[in-house]
Amino acid sequence: MRLQDVCKLPEYIDAILDMPHVVFCISVKDTLIGSMGETNLSYLSKIDVPPIIYNKYRQAYAMIYADGNIISHDYANKKICYCSRIIHGKKYVVASAGYDGGNISSIMIGGVEYSVNHRGLNIVAYDIVASRVLDSVCFDTFEGTCLRIPLNRLNESASCFDDYGLLISIKNMQHQLYDYLESFSQREDFNQNIIQKMQQMDELLSFNTKCINATISAFSEVLPQFKEAFFKNFPPAEGNLRVLQKAELALLVAFKEKCDEKKVSFWLEAGTLLGAIRHGGFIPWDDDIDIGMEYNEYLIMKNALEDDPIIEMFDCFTADEIGAAKFVKVKYRAAQYPVIDVFLYCSSNQSYEDTAIKYRKIKEQFDRGVKQIVPELSYNQWVIPGDADYRNLSDLSDSFTKELSVHGKEYLYWCPTSFITNNRIYDYEDINPLKSITFEGISFNVPANYEKMLKLVYGEYMKLPNDYLLHHLIIDDMVVSECSKVIKR
Repeated sequence: MRLQDVCKLPEYIDAILDMPHVVFCISVKDTLIGSMGETNLSYLSKIDVPPIIYNKYRQAYAMIYADGNIISHDYANKKICYCSRIIHGKKYVVASAGYDGGNISSIMIGGVEYSVNHRGLNIVAYDIVASRVLDSVCFDTFEGTCLRIPLNRLNESASCFDDYGLLISIKNMQHQLYDYLESFSQREDFNQNIIQKMQQMDELLSFNTKCINATISAFSEVLPQFKEAFFKNFPPAEGNLRVLQKAELALLVAFKEKCDEKKVSFWLEAGTLLGAIRHGGFIPWDDDIDIGMEYNEYLIMKNALEDDPIIEMFDCFTADEIGAAKFVKVKYRAAQYPVIDVFLYCSSNQSYEDTAIKYRKIKEQFDRGVKQIVPELSYNQWVIPGDADYRNLSDLSDSFTKELSVHGKEYLYWCPTSFITNNRIYDYEDINPLKSITFEGISFNVPANYEKMLKLVYGEYMKLPNDYLLHHLIIDDMVVSECSKVIKR
């Protein structure tokens, strides 16, 4: 009988005992005990699961088991437990956290995540002779039947990272950090006392972003290049998210070629700029591309692309309780995705105070005009080319062109018709002259003082965020299909 056909936990454990040359990685998520019953508990003892695990609620447990023996295991209460071994050249990394310690299961073999990551006992079986995974299963030990998770629920759990693009999760970051601790500890200039002290900290083994950031900061004080190396070698996105990123990159390159033909410049902006500086490419959980461009340059490219058969540049409008904005997008004419967001900047030859006054004046007039044309317009509702109110909104926006198209060398500020939020004014020298930097192996421009701009937007940007949220939320089949076609072209 195949492992995939075994539905009951006792039968599965019997199979584990009878299979040579197979490594079983076991990880608990949430809790192991609940309504297991004496029979299921007695079978756990057959593979030497210590009684302390199934006698405590929400206990974390991780195990690597092969040929009737425990190769490595660890358990903990209210924190993460972790075990790692190299067997026949393949690295196995198993981690577990109960509900109170992070509530996660991770089973990585050769750098690939295989855990179902569902509540209960997660098991992955790997054939070391055939070099392949035989099964990935979870038994929900909280439920009295303790059966294999039904197929539809298993698929939902196993594919949740791919559906949302969140393939780079905190648990993978933890493994990456651990690898760097080990590699840097071999350096002659590394303070061994520091690493020993850090490894004693419970927080080091916590699936907690704040603790990981604290660890990175502590090591960076001793070895400054550690922080940069950690992010530059961060695992890239995978699955559908990576398909979307590659298509966006292809569009960005095509748009850059069009801009170069017209001697027009743009620079990487917002999260794309952060990714370029911190990761050398996309932030692993980012799903869009942002660029900045001066208003006069935007007018040149908008006109140049009007009759372009491949790429189009278009405006769309939205609003919220704070104000309204015209968003500028770039995409292929033949596809809805991918899309590039263009943030417009206006130049000024006036003083800082006069520039701020001008911004507020135009911003108030534009916001008022949009509300008069489309009173019910709200954020995440868009007026796009072809909609009934689009022409009126476009004419309103164009009415400010003369005032916005001022050449100056004092300040660059957010275009008041293109941002909902409050204005941000930069010294002209903060952006120009533009610098060149590598993003996904390709050279693009970035602002001259990108560090100042990143700190204004993100604060301390050389650390992990508290969450990993996508703009699209779900990268559905339509998005993946269109992006795949772009990559093939």
